[in-house]
Amino acid sequence: MQYEVYEGDPIDLAGVETEEDVEFTLLNTDGNGKKENATAKSHKHTCGKVPPGQDNYVISWKYKLPAQEELLSGKDTFRVWPKHLKLAVQLKEGAKGSVEGFTFSLAQGEKTEKPTVTGGAWTGPLEKKAYQLEVVSPWKLEEKIASTEEAASYTLKVSQLPWTAKIISHSDGRAEATPWKQYVNSPLQDGTENGNIMRVEVAPHDRALGLKDQKLSVCVTFKATNSKRTTPRPALILNGAEQTSTDPDAAPGTADLVYKAQLALPANGGSCVFHVQLGYAGGDSCHIQVGFDDGTGDDELWVCNWRRLESEFVVPHSDLRQGWDEIVNNDNAAPRPHANFEAALKRILDPLFIELNFPDAFCAVYTAAHINTLLSARGGVDTFIMTGAYVHPRLTADKNCTYLAPTDLDALRNLALNNAPADPRRFMLVWTDMLPKTLSDDDASVAAATPGEYVAVFEAQDTPVEHATVKGQLAALRNPVCKGAADRWGVEKVYWRITGFRRQGDTEWLGKEVIWQEDEPGQSDLNSLWDYWGAPTEVLPTTEAEASKWVDFVSSQKFKIKLPNTDPTDPWQYLSWNGYEHRIVVTVGLRHFQLGANANAVHGKIRMTPFMGLGTAEGVARTLCHEMGHNLGHAYIENKGEATDKRGRNPRHQIPGIPFDAFIPAGFFYAGRGHKGAHCAHGLKAAGKDLGARSFTPAEFMLDTNCVLFGQGDQSKTVQFNYCPECTRYIRASDALDITTNWKA
Repeated sequence: MQYEVYEGDPIDLAGVETEEDVEFTLLNTDGNGKKENATAKSHKHTCGKVPPGQDNYVISWKYKLPAQEELLSGKDTFRVWPKHLKLAVQLKEGAKGSVEGFTFSLAQGEKTEKPTVTGGAWTGPLEKKAYQLEVVSPWKLEEKIASTEEAASYTLKVSQLPWTAKIISHSDGRAEATPWKQYVNSPLQDGTENGNIMRVEVAPHDRALGLKDQKLSVCVTFKATNSKRTTPRPALILNGAEQTSTDPDAAPGTADLVYKAQLALPANGGSCVFHVQLGYAGGDSCHIQVGFDDGTGDDELWVCNWRRLESEFVVPHSDLRQGWDEIVNNDNAAPRPHANFEAALKRILDPLFIELNFPDAFCAVYTAAHINTLLSARGGVDTFIMTGAYVHPRLTADKNCTYLAPTDLDALRNLALNNAPADPRRFMLVWTDMLPKTLSDDDASVAAATPGEYVAVFEAQDTPVEHATVKGQLAALRNPVCKGAADRWGVEKVYWRITGFRRQGDTEWLGKEVIWQEDEPGQSDLNSLWDYWGAPTEVLPTTEAEASKWVDFVSSQKFKIKLPNTDPTDPWQYLSWNGYEHRIVVTVGLRHFQLGANANAVHGKIRMTPFMGLGTAEGVARTLCHEMGHNLGHAYIENKGEATDKRGRNPRHQIPGIPFDAFIPAGFFYAGRGHKGAHCAHGLKAAGKDLGARSFTPAEFMLDTNCVLFGQGDQSKTVQFNYCPECTRYIRASDALDITTNWKA
């Protein structure tokens, strides 16, 4: 191992453990090849001065054990550095002015400082590593003379330039840690923060000092750590023409792209203008340096590519929904996202270099009147709004809960925003408490609800029979996934029939085959009901009254089947009839619905839920960012039809220069597996989960370390979710020019 030490530092040497003296030989102890010998159990050496003209020197050593002839190499070496840098600053012969205030740049490793010299001399500490010294404009280094007496000691002869170059088009961005933000996906506006081609203007720090045809130099560097996206290629643009980098073969994201040029002032007191093609990739960095004549140290500008997107924010009126206390500000007159929700979104989107804004002009509420205007033919608010008490015990009982389909939400958005036109960089975001089942499909159609049948047996009594819905499905008097009057009611159909009779007071139920044995007039009375014993009598409820007389809906998962007695044809009258009792079986077919996806997104439209208000700011932000990722064309796989769940990108939408990622297990993305479309399995892969599982929906796959683009999420979580490194890399490389793109086509 090599240790870094200062001149004057002690170093301790020891060979193998022994009680006898060891012969030590130290090599290059003065930096000029001097040897030093010692015989002892261990040896301490004090490092000598670094010789003049040298940056450092290295000491190595050997030792010989008693009774051995062979020299063994010591396991360590020591690089010796000077402790201080000493500068004497003088004006070049014939130069005017004073050296007072001379400034230079001292770079050591990752650290750079710019000391100012007073009195013509400066001494400062050095780190145990290489350093680089450069003068800072308006100073110019004319000669650097190394001392002949000690290392790291120089006499600098300097002069001052007539003026320094100043970037006057940008007020900020003078440090890498605080770069200028350029929104490269925004429509190009020359001379502003918008657009992927940025205008830069440079002039003398005092315009009056600039003379026609005086030169200034420009150096533009795009880092090798930038995206590998190749189109448009980052470049310096002069007079509308893209320049060639110093290494024409350098590839973006692989090597630094460096462009250098010299410009001439067009007139006395004039300025020079050039443009920089920044590309579309978020997070890409550009460093612009300018200087008088052939220098580039006068001024600098650091630029970082960002993408700015907007989103609408259309929410139900607070009377129609649960609290959503961490999602919306609950101001119906001026609705906006809650500060906690915006902060959670920012934490996820900042690493993607995406800024999401919610313009006031596109924040609105939709009201009960809007719903009734749009959906009166399907029952309006009476169909699509339920009380919290009915829906779930965890909800606020006296607050409502709104269930709406994507196409209905889109129409409500149009009403609330007066049909505001779509924009390629603005999400059409509209909210409801919950999307009923089938609404995670891209076509956003409302499929027919799943019918389920339940049986109730009434034996000479009319006590309602309690039931719970099967498999956690939901039901209500009004079916919130109805498409019209034909399927509005939660009771789809009812069948009833008689399955037994007995004389009043008897205990044994008899079948219709023994009716003939009954005495008259009983036999005739029973025979008059003969048709009710055969094929069930079918009832198709077409009104609320018809549906509710057969079923009482207690909650979304509990109901009671009743035997009605409101109309002359109702079967209740036959329970006890002309001295006989009947056993009546009622079969009810319900229209079920289910809690659907947390959200649905396609072509710039996002229909969101906060899981009926049970979602946290972090959990709901994760879902919204997930849907934003889909609208940006991710997960980044090629659309191969059924093999990719008909999702992914058409090859014509490939990011220039960036191949599609592979499927698991070779890559990180998957399609289907119980989820709709293409998603990211980074969290599962990192955790060693079974990537061959047919479904990723079981709880064991719901990891807090999953990528935001995993296909499922629990919105009640408070954990901070993020995009994984793979998705981050691909989303940063995406252009974010048009979120309405049909990526599959």
